[in-house]
This record gives sequence, C-alpha cells and structure tokens, in this order.
Amino acid sequence: AAAALLRSLYGGSNVLFGLEFAEEILPLTDIIPLATIAWVVETYFANSELAKILSVGNYNQSRITAPDAIDTTVTNVSDTPRLPDDKSRWQ
Repeated sequence: AAAALLRSLYGGSNVLFGLEFAEEILPLTDIIPLATIAWVVETYFANSELAKILSVGNYNQSRITAPDAIDTTVTNVSDTPRLPDDKSRWQ
C-alpha cells in the first residue's frame, strides 16, 4: 500500500514504487526515509542525475505543464509582482 501511494504521489515513478516495495518486503529496511529522500531530490535537486534515476523532478514523465502555468522560481525578490498597497484598510 505504501509503494502504491508513493508512486501516485510522485507521478507514477516505477523506480520509487520498486524501491518502496522492496523496503516494505525486506526486514530492517523501514528506517530508510524513501519518501523524504524523494521529496528532497524533487524539491532541491530536480535537474540532478539522481532525479533522473528516480524519475522525479524535471524527469517525471507525467508532469503536466500548461502554457499559461506560472513559474514559481524567483531569482530576485525585487522581480516579484506586487499588489498595490491599500493602506486604507490598516487605518
């Protein structure tokens, strides 16, 4: 059940499914935090070789991207769009 849940969480990654399934079957392997490792790789190392091996991050084949999707990567805080200040609500 955990392997299927992890596969659905990471867009159908069969590699993660196999690793999680093996972790559940083999004794004394429950100490490996595979879901946490996959999250760290997907979040911080999406372009890495490990992400490619695990089929997560930018290498997830089921990742859907729309042409009007908003990229949340901000390199400079001053580049972020800001809403106009409505100071009347604070007075």
